[in-house]
Amino acid sequence: PAHSSFCIDRVETERFVVYFGVNVENQVLKSGYTTRDLVILENDDPGGVFEFSPASRGPYVIKEGDSVELHIIRSRGALVKQFLHYRVEPRDSSEFYGNTGVLEFKPGEREIVITLLSRLDGIPELDEHYWVVLSSHGERESKLGSASVVNITILKNDDPHGIIEFVSDGLIETINESKADNIYSAVYGVIRHRGNFGDVSVSWVVSPDFTQDVIPVQGTIFFGDKEFSKNITLYSLPDEIPEEMEEFTIILLNATGGAKVGNKTTATLRIRRNDDPIYFAEPRLVRVQEGETANFTVLRNGSADVICTVQYATVDGKATAKEGDFVPAEKEETLIFEVGSREQSLSVYVNEDGIPETDEAFYIILFNSTGDTVVYQYGIATVIIEANDDPNGIFSLEPIDKAVEEGKTNAFWILRHQGHFGNVTVAWQLFQNDSVLQHGQEFYETSGTVNFMDGEGAKPIILHAFPDKIPEFNEFYILKLINITGPGGQFAETNLQVTVMIPFNDDPFGIFILDSECLEREVAEDVLSEDDMSYITNFTILRQQGVFGDVRVGWEIVSSEFTSGLPPMIDFLLVGIFPSSVHLQPHMRRHHTGTDALYFSGLEGAFGTVNAKYHPSRNNTIANFTFSAWVMPNANTNGFVIAKDNGNGSIYYGVKIQTNESHVTFSLHYKTLGSNATYIAKTTVKKYLEEGVWLHLIIILDDGIIEFYLDGNAMPRGIKSLKGEAISDGPGILRIGAGMNGNDRFTGLMQDVRSYERKLTLEEIYELHAMPSKNDLHPISGYVEFRQGETNKSFIVSARDDNEEEGEELFILKLVSVYGGAHISEENTTARLIIQKSDNANGLFGFTGACIPEIAEEGSTISCVVERTRGALDYVHVFYTISQIESNGINYLVDDFANASGTITFLPWQRSEVLNIYVLDDDIPELTEYFRVTLVSAIPGDGKLGSTPTSGASIDPEKETTDITVKASDHPFGLLQFSTGLPPQPEDPMSLPASSVPNITVQEEDGEVRLLVVRAQGLLGRVTAEYRTVSLTAFSPEDYQKDINTFFVNITNNSIPELEKSFKVELLNLEGGVTELFRVDGSGSGDGDMEFFIPTIHKRASLGVASQILVTIAASDHAHGVFEFSPESLFVNGTEPEDGHSTVMLNVSTPFLHTFFSYKNFPNSPRLGPKVETVAHLIILANDNAFGTLQLSAPVVRVTENHVGPIINVTRTGGAFADVSVKFKAVPITAVAGEDYSIASSDVVLLEGETSKAVPIYIINDIYPELEESFLVQLLNQTTGGAKLGTLTEAVIIIEASDDPYGLFGFQITKLIVEEPEFNSVKVNLPIIRNSGTLGNVTIEWVATINGQLATGDLRVVSGNVTFAPGETIQTLLLEVLADDVPEIEEVIQVQLTDASGGGTIGLDPVANIIIPANDNPYGTVAFVQSVYRVQEPLERSSCANITVRRSGGHFGQLLLFYSTSDIDVVALAVEEGEDLLSYYESPIQGVPDPLWRTWVNVSAAGEPQHTCATLCLKEHACLAFSFFSASEGPQCFWMTSSINPSVNHSDFWTYRKNMTRVASLFSGQAVAGSDYEPVTRQWAIMLEGDEIANLTVSILPDDFPEMDESFLISLLEVHLMNITATFENQPTIGQPNTSTVTIALNGDAFGVFVIYSISPNTSEDGLFVEVQEQPQTSVELVIHRTGGSLGQVTVEWRVVGGTATEGLDFIGAGDILTFAEGETKKTAILTILDDSDPEDDESIIVSLVYTEGGSRILPSSDTVRVNILANDNVAGIVSFQTASRSVIGHEGGFLFLSTFIFFSMGTMNQTILVHLLDDNIPEEKEVYQVILYDVRTQGSSEFSFELFLFQKETVLLSVFLTIKYQF
Repeated sequence: PAHSSFCIDRVETERFVVYFGVNVENQVLKSGYTTRDLVILENDDPGGVFEFSPASRGPYVIKEGDSVELHIIRSRGALVKQFLHYRVEPRDSSEFYGNTGVLEFKPGEREIVITLLSRLDGIPELDEHYWVVLSSHGERESKLGSASVVNITILKNDDPHGIIEFVSDGLIETINESKADNIYSAVYGVIRHRGNFGDVSVSWVVSPDFTQDVIPVQGTIFFGDKEFSKNITLYSLPDEIPEEMEEFTIILLNATGGAKVGNKTTATLRIRRNDDPIYFAEPRLVRVQEGETANFTVLRNGSADVICTVQYATVDGKATAKEGDFVPAEKEETLIFEVGSREQSLSVYVNEDGIPETDEAFYIILFNSTGDTVVYQYGIATVIIEANDDPNGIFSLEPIDKAVEEGKTNAFWILRHQGHFGNVTVAWQLFQNDSVLQHGQEFYETSGTVNFMDGEGAKPIILHAFPDKIPEFNEFYILKLINITGPGGQFAETNLQVTVMIPFNDDPFGIFILDSECLEREVAEDVLSEDDMSYITNFTILRQQGVFGDVRVGWEIVSSEFTSGLPPMIDFLLVGIFPSSVHLQPHMRRHHTGTDALYFSGLEGAFGTVNAKYHPSRNNTIANFTFSAWVMPNANTNGFVIAKDNGNGSIYYGVKIQTNESHVTFSLHYKTLGSNATYIAKTTVKKYLEEGVWLHLIIILDDGIIEFYLDGNAMPRGIKSLKGEAISDGPGILRIGAGMNGNDRFTGLMQDVRSYERKLTLEEIYELHAMPSKNDLHPISGYVEFRQGETNKSFIVSARDDNEEEGEELFILKLVSVYGGAHISEENTTARLIIQKSDNANGLFGFTGACIPEIAEEGSTISCVVERTRGALDYVHVFYTISQIESNGINYLVDDFANASGTITFLPWQRSEVLNIYVLDDDIPELTEYFRVTLVSAIPGDGKLGSTPTSGASIDPEKETTDITVKASDHPFGLLQFSTGLPPQPEDPMSLPASSVPNITVQEEDGEVRLLVVRAQGLLGRVTAEYRTVSLTAFSPEDYQKDINTFFVNITNNSIPELEKSFKVELLNLEGGVTELFRVDGSGSGDGDMEFFIPTIHKRASLGVASQILVTIAASDHAHGVFEFSPESLFVNGTEPEDGHSTVMLNVSTPFLHTFFSYKNFPNSPRLGPKVETVAHLIILANDNAFGTLQLSAPVVRVTENHVGPIINVTRTGGAFADVSVKFKAVPITAVAGEDYSIASSDVVLLEGETSKAVPIYIINDIYPELEESFLVQLLNQTTGGAKLGTLTEAVIIIEASDDPYGLFGFQITKLIVEEPEFNSVKVNLPIIRNSGTLGNVTIEWVATINGQLATGDLRVVSGNVTFAPGETIQTLLLEVLADDVPEIEEVIQVQLTDASGGGTIGLDPVANIIIPANDNPYGTVAFVQSVYRVQEPLERSSCANITVRRSGGHFGQLLLFYSTSDIDVVALAVEEGEDLLSYYESPIQGVPDPLWRTWVNVSAAGEPQHTCATLCLKEHACLAFSFFSASEGPQCFWMTSSINPSVNHSDFWTYRKNMTRVASLFSGQAVAGSDYEPVTRQWAIMLEGDEIANLTVSILPDDFPEMDESFLISLLEVHLMNITATFENQPTIGQPNTSTVTIALNGDAFGVFVIYSISPNTSEDGLFVEVQEQPQTSVELVIHRTGGSLGQVTVEWRVVGGTATEGLDFIGAGDILTFAEGETKKTAILTILDDSDPEDDESIIVSLVYTEGGSRILPSSDTVRVNILANDNVAGIVSFQTASRSVIGHEGGFLFLSTFIFFSMGTMNQTILVHLLDDNIPEEKEVYQVILYDVRTQGSSEFSFELFLFQKETVLLSVFLTIKYQF
């Protein structure tokens, strides 16, 4: 053409080239004119629009030092390089690295990431706000989008509110104790580092804070804004108490206002040592007779560097100086302590006055000490002048022995002879075996006192025997009068004791029960490793009541059906008495049992007997029983298993067994009631006895019928009739293994020989014989032996491991028999033993193979079969998840499936289940994706996982996954289609597929048509497609031509009239792909095959409905003609007729006819016309259904609403020529057009060759819940292209129910916190929401669990259902949380919706968690167990006393306990006991002391000021008296530290002096810290999680002073949780009692301390180790020495407690109890060493003192002697030559003698010596040589074993004979 035109649609380059092709047949290109350049100016933002990406628009909140990553994106064009500037505002900020920068976007670059890193500047700062701003940079302006600013906040940092701490680390201040007006203080600087923004505070405390030495002990420091320095000032307090240097810690804590506490949180305050004490040394109380002198020592503690003095004076008591009882000390007498002096003495003489008197006391007091000293604590000494002339009586017991029954009382009288003057207290004590009977033992009171008032002559002792339920024989006790207190009372010479008896009572041999802790045990069959001991459990048998004698108890395990075990029985082998000739053979037991197996040899006397109390007799008759015995008889046995006779040749009953090679005979011998004849019932069975095989014999008597069973089965002819009513019985001898008189003895083994009291059922017989428990447990029976005194024993049972799948199995363990006088309790004698599930009892789960289909499309369903192998018990929930397999790993966040994770539930015994996976159809273009379905866990319905991961339900690791593939969908590379609209823009949404073929109509005059192709849906990759034109009624090139250089079609414009014509343009995407961008195929229209090639890498895009466009050329050039009158008819003349009518001819002509035809002259001769007129076309019409028969592909189609794509096809059968079409319509039934489905076209077009085409009907996927709907598709009888309509022209399309029409159910609230109520219950409402549809009645099942178990203890109802009526959208589940008193930590109750009936579905929120916070004191309350703890003062070194505290309430958490000790407040105790404190003072004296000697005490705030004044003075040892005056202006209280009499006569003041005797007695019970015990301050102890008990440790110190009971206090201070936190209300607390008294018992060892040592030869220096040889008459002498005091009669027991030697075989003397009379100090014990001939290595005997009574004790370091019996009797063996080797004859000449060692290893008995005879060719006579053994050495034995290695026959003769050799 002369010119070409083309349209530039969308191009991505600024410059491009258009090439024009040529037709080489008739055209030539002109050189130099074949190309043209075309430049299109930039447009539509070619450089792009810049802004922050949506994910980077903030705002950001970061910490200092963190970074922010900002993504800057370029939208629109990316054709040119652009520069962008960013900066952080405010600009002067330096908080970020890279505050500003320039970004370069290269052509095509769409995104740049910048990272802003905030600086760690170390400067305290508050929150700071910044923003990052984008702006254009460079000459070429960059266009910015709306998101060009991002806000960033840096949180406050570097401690802006400060770090508070002391000014320096280890800050220590040392001050003096304040005195009077001299106040000492210490100042500590506290500084606020880092930032100082805002008002903050910090608290501080002093620890310890209870000593009253420092003030204040706590406080708070406040820092205002910008303040950074403060001080803490502490003051010491005066107390006049001697103290060592004291140390206090000041602790900073609990900073507020955002501040923190730093590292320097502690400082130290030290108060120097002060107030050195001056006091009386022990003894401070001296008893003297008249005429003697009382001597005292005064001590000075502390520094002795200066002189000090102290004054002393005597103070009258009952004895007075005025009456001449003693010589008084002057008031000014002074003791002087020189430098270095620490001790002074003073004496007071007591006068002899000859006047009878009771005890009288007077006192010596210390006062007015000088220097830094105080009279402290022991400033008063007491002198008691003892009574005389016996005025108070002589006391004895009424000499009558009496009995006291348990629970009853009896009176024993004390008689008072002589005088009855005064009040006297007589102490009595009960003794047993010369030992003191402890308090509460046997009697309610085992000691006490009887108070005789003045004039009383007799009083009783009431003894009340304690009903302790302790079994005892007759017990005898001694009631003694042991002490008299009070003035002058004395004991008589005789009648000071009587005998008290408690008669025989209760069960002395014991009652057996199972420990309550083992009544239910679980044991595992499966274990994880050899170290896992969970397959073993233990049972403990308790022996209650008596523990006398040795007893045995039997137990067995039976099946769960026998909840009470088998009936009662007698175990004859347990209760029998057997001689040594009946051998116990444990190795021959039946393998699963543990009871005794006894071997009866048949020898004389080889049988057992049974004590008469175990005979199975009831009123001398036996009417029913079951006899059972396991026997292994020897060959040809003929003897009784059991027999009873009367001793006079008559048998009561017996069971006999007789065997031979092939038969076994059992017989029951018996005598019936009223008959003297002996009957025999017997039966014989053919049986070949096998070695080592047990036989089980059962004989049953019931209702006169005798039945025989062998090995659990009834024996042939084994039913016999009893010859009478019952078997007679009576006194006699019951033998086991023999008949009458010990004859007819059984030979062989017996085990479990039993007699049951009734007939056993068949089930019981099966249980007894088969013992099913043996398959799972070992052992299943056994005996436990208790020695005398033993109260508990344990035995173990283990599970037997097998490979069988087993669920939980229950067995019953029962105590069944007993021997030794004890019996079995009625309660707690059976235990439940559960064997946990094992060997995949609930199944092993895995996929059977690949899912179907393995490769699926969106919207489809994939079915995967999960199978259950191994066990199939119970419900099992198998959890699965789907993950995506990506090139860089596994992605677990998958949204391609409706059920990407979930649960498959297997019913009991169900072996397989189908997992249907629903692939979502999401309209999102996606490539092929690969997924993995993984089975993650399997949970049994009972929630019990088993002992190992494979015990219950588990996943098969080899079958736990399967892979599936989802095909590419929604055209990821795009859907190419024609569009008649405008070209899409970048900001436009994704183009969607067209639903119909587009149509465009053009005019012939338009010349060209431009066709727009768009890429809908996916935009991945670069795609190619071909296109072609298809002629319909318009043909190329007559009507149109394809422009091969553009995507235009040229319309041919001619002057030929033509009707409307059309052609098609189609996009093609041929298989395999091509590199051509476009190609014009020949279409039969005359177009040439012209191709346009551009090399490229391409993807295959999809083609949709609109991949073809219909181009219609409108009718042109007056196609229907132009009509007009011919020229000659324009003017026509006519004549009006006379009548009728006339005709006028008017010619209509077409003016264009001669355009088409021209007239020619033809010759006259005949000839063919033109070629076009001489050739004819013959067309054979289509036939044999060439265009095919069209019909639908199926009569009924079911489809889901979310199905994407076609749902039914039109199929063409027969021929497939030409393009054909058929019209169809959709007829609604219940579905609605436009709402439920849409129709894209009314025609289905099948191109030539196509045999199937989808009907363009699509299902509309909406969000509305709907039931099943349907519509009808009908093919109409309107076809084109010659196709016919077939028979299947209608199809019903059913759209399945969708969007949960019956509802999608879930909880509205998924988390709820509910406090456990105090009582009753609290209601909780959980709304259940019904989403989606509301059709029908739906019932929702729910269950509530805690940790997989039903929440039965926490909710009133733990499961149920909720029903929704049609239309209901919400229902409330009402739950009641129950109150309990059980301490609990936080619990989570999971309420789960488990199932929905009626078509409903459980949604995404099926679980609601009810959180019950910790409650009921979960961490417990800690308190002391006792209010008083008694401890013993140690004999050696200090000892630790454990003071027990108990935790009540919950036992959760590990606790840290703080405790301290303190002196007991004896004054407060006296007040509590109701004592009048003024009774500790003398009668008051009117007046007040001189001010020089008094100290004012403030009591103005006290409610009872006089009582307070007296109390304070009594507590202060330096206070000797107090003066008190109650005035209107306030009470006045003065202390006096001197015994000065009141010198100021003040009638309103009364002065009270201390009664020093009573005060000393009051304080004598106070233990002294540092002397009697080690004080502790804030010591700590730990109570472990789950523990109820913990011990607080206090060290008790020994001393050499005899002392009465002394006490001190121990207090719980704080309790804290370790490693966890809890709310305030749930913190552990300290309960009551929080303070307890520790009493150090009366000591001094007046009754002696025992040691043991040996005085035999070869004894170590300390006498605790001795070596002896095993020789006749060898003995070891042991001395038991009573050291210390020797008062009273005491006993001590020595015993052999260990060693390797055996009593009775190696030595004699296992122990004894020795009684020491008063004054006796030594006794001897003898160990006799036995000589035997058995070789033995060193053996040891360990002898210890084990027990003492009567008040004495045992010294721990000298309580054991070790005796070593040296190796003996040739322990290393006897070496000699064997008999055959004592004379050896050899041949050939001489020999080579070898001297060598022979080594015998342990256990080796023989060695060989080889002597090599040499052949020397020298003629010799017979020669004899000796081989000698010598120099024996041993290894591993003692030095004495050399002597025991004896030589016998140590010489051997070696003879050598002459040999003559001949040489030939």
